[in-house]
Amino acid sequence: MFAEKIISSYKSGKTAQSWIISGPEGIGKHKIVDEVARALVGTREGDLSAGLKVIECGLTEEAKKAVQKAILDGQAPDEEDLVRKKSEITVEDIRSGIDFLSLKSTLACRILVISLADEMNEKAQNTLLKTLEEPYDKSLILLLSENIERLLPTIRSRCQKMFLPALTKAELEKRLKNEYPDLDEIEKIADISRGIPGIANKIIENEGLELYDSFLSLMTPINSNSVEDVLNFSDNVSKDPIQTDLVRLFMLQFVGDLAKKSPIATGNDWSHFYTHLQSEWRKIDRLYLDKAQTLAEMIFSIERRLK
Repeated sequence: MFAEKIISSYKSGKTAQSWIISGPEGIGKHKIVDEVARALVGTREGDLSAGLKVIECGLTEEAKKAVQKAILDGQAPDEEDLVRKKSEITVEDIRSGIDFLSLKSTLACRILVISLADEMNEKAQNTLLKTLEEPYDKSLILLLSENIERLLPTIRSRCQKMFLPALTKAELEKRLKNEYPDLDEIEKIADISRGIPGIANKIIENEGLELYDSFLSLMTPINSNSVEDVLNFSDNVSKDPIQTDLVRLFMLQFVGDLAKKSPIATGNDWSHFYTHLQSEWRKIDRLYLDKAQTLAEMIFSIERRLK
């Protein structure tokens, strides 16, 4: 349904050639890109490769190719291919995308995808703006966003907008029962996933429930007995990029819930702490910090705040 709207709009030629596809992490934005690319660029992989360019936040060229191949194959990019090398999407990244759109081609369409478009710095967004105002013929720009408010108002005003909402718990449970008919604890998985199919699949396929229970067991006031448990947990999790990402989701979810459920004054403290944790998680990838040590420090910081 979502992909069809973009496809029909592009073919009609009556609306903007640029879209912001927003929604929470794991909701299926890359799946829409795959469906749109196959419909507008072609069906042979060679045609798709020539007609689709993906910009990610500071990826190496090798990783960019891996991400693009995953999309062409209708799969989610591998977490190891999403390792950040820079803290933002730069002017140079955007210029490479614009150069791609400007190439003469016999293809029916060229598609530029800016994944995690929220990570564009202001100069990069302003560089993209001119192309949004005067798009190239036979071109389509798709901005994938988790926080649309981080995009400049001028960017938002020049794009069609599509928001992908989380599923209800009942909808996600029904979907999981169809995909995994023999799976136990579907209700618990749906509850943890908060209506996000991508998170549910990641939990199911990576022993996520056991990991979740292990994480929750550490969410108690800090004591001498828990120190070794935290260090062992952090050391084991940090060796697996997918498990590390799941713990990030569990941790932010746990602290976010505390912020919502606590009295106003305490809730505000947890809200500020939530923002701090988000920043710390970004640093893990961008500054090449010791993942095990940084993860342990974050868990200890939560334990110290629990009473």
